[in-house]
Amino acid sequence: MVYSSSLKDETFLYLMKFTKRTDYALRVMEALAKLGTGNSIPVKDLCSKGMALKFLQSVVSDLSRAGLIIAKSGPKGGIELAREPFLITVLDIIEAAEGPLNIMQCLDHPQSCSGHCECSIMKILFNAQDAFKERLKNSSLQLMVQARIDPFNRVPEGHFQKPAHPCPVIKTSAEKSKIFL
Repeated sequence: MVYSSSLKDETFLYLMKFTKRTDYALRVMEALAKLGTGNSIPVKDLCSKGMALKFLQSVVSDLSRAGLIIAKSGPKGGIELAREPFLITVLDIIEAAEGPLNIMQCLDHPQSCSGHCECSIMKILFNAQDAFKERLKNSSLQLMVQARIDPFNRVPEGHFQKPAHPCPVIKTSAEKSKIFL
């Protein structure tokens, strides 16, 4: 995710946008899943048009550090999945590339926000972030690859599970009518 800050006025800008690092990480993991567990490939062979090898190598290093891939050196070396694709979540991959996902800094450290006691949006944003992370956690690399192979078919049953917490913003018509009573 993109984070930027301005030291002049101490404001922070948090954008819900993944970086090229996440794009590369997802592509690498997808390619490795298609190869199958136990099969390795040299990193340079994963470099497609427009991918910078040095940047790709740093992404691979992040994935290795997170325990998602195994890197083998030597002439017959390369990288391979550390475990079966159904055991790797999309959230695992994104957080290996980006670090922990946070919509806003105050959700991780509410005490650092001067107005946290009166904040009316913190709970809504926390629930939105929680639902987003739950969706990514309930989506495996295996299902991601299946969706890519057959994009026009329905997502396999169980791909997305119902979030643990209902969305506080989107209400059913029955819930809406209670608000105005």
